Amino acid sequence: MKDLDDSKKKKIDDLIENAMRIFDPKNIEQTILILEEAWDILPAKKEDWKESFLISKYITHVYFNAEQYDNALVWAKKFNDSNPGRDYGESEFMLGKILVKKNETKKAKKYFEIADKKSDGRVWKGEKDMNYFKVYKSK
Repeated sequence: MKDLDDSKKKKIDDLIENAMRIFDPKNIEQTILILEEAWDILPAKKEDWKESFLISKYITHVYFNAEQYDNALVWAKKFNDSNPGRDYGESEFMLGKILVKKNETKKAKKYFEIADKKSDGRVWKGEKDMNYFKVYKSK
């Protein structure tokens, strides 16, 4: 993982903080714009920077919670390509959840299997929607 210079890091941190502060689940556009502005600050290859993991994770979750699954999938792939330095299967779990919502359960099951293995089963802790676990356990 690469480290950004302090001025870019501060700008990104400030944007993320602002996006979270103004977040309104009924009106996500402004939050998305701010998070995308933070993403745009990252130099190429964006997924190589530490901050890419959080930015792409937040954007994925905002779209997912707004039930915009096509947009969530685009960002979940970036989330999955970002390297957090440690990997507990968070991005694969999110990809699985999105794919379930898109009725692509065979693909979702594969991502759930990866997430379960990487996390030693911890990805299921606290998950309220047991339909995801049913997909994971399906034949």
